Amino acid sequence: MSNKGEKILEEERVIVIYNLPVGMQIIDHYLFLRASEREAVFKDTKESGLLSIRVNPVMEERSGGFMVNSYGAKGKAECWGKRAEWCDYCGEIEGIKCGISVFDYPSNLRYPTWWHIRNYGLYTANFFGLSDFTGDKKISGTYILPYGEEMKLYHRIYIHSGYTEEANVSERYLNFIYLPEATIK
Repeated sequence: MSNKGEKILEEERVIVIYNLPVGMQIIDHYLFLRASEREAVFKDTKESGLLSIRVNPVMEERSGGFMVNSYGAKGKAECWGKRAEWCDYCGEIEGIKCGISVFDYPSNLRYPTWWHIRNYGLYTANFFGLSDFTGDKKISGTYILPYGEEMKLYHRIYIHSGYTEEANVSERYLNFIYLPEATIK
């Protein structure tokens, strides 16, 4: 809805939760946005994103947790506003090392996405806030979805025990973008 209460687009979300062994959870998140009424304009702002997470307060970077991205950047100073195929936010909950990774899919708009990831636990895949992320107000992240067209986004959320390396986050990401083959004999 617009700020005037008018319908702008249609949204459909499909969430698939896999039955996996203890210590890991995989959630696939599909988002379909259709400009059903007229073109839909997504403005350039770091305060947006179409998949956002808040981590448990005890996992926040300011509480001793940490974040890392697919390029090896660590902490808010190196991860905020940077592009990466995935980010992982880790910490300890009741003495158990754990983390939450978000994977960006190669067919998504502006892949790899930029990350609006903060030390207070906010965690967003955001491909709109380019002027803030690049520090150049001449670069706009505004995106116009033409009337009658659809934007499709696919992300995977990987909730895991252990920190990034122990949880094989890089390998899990590769399994996400290159589906493993299975044969039945």
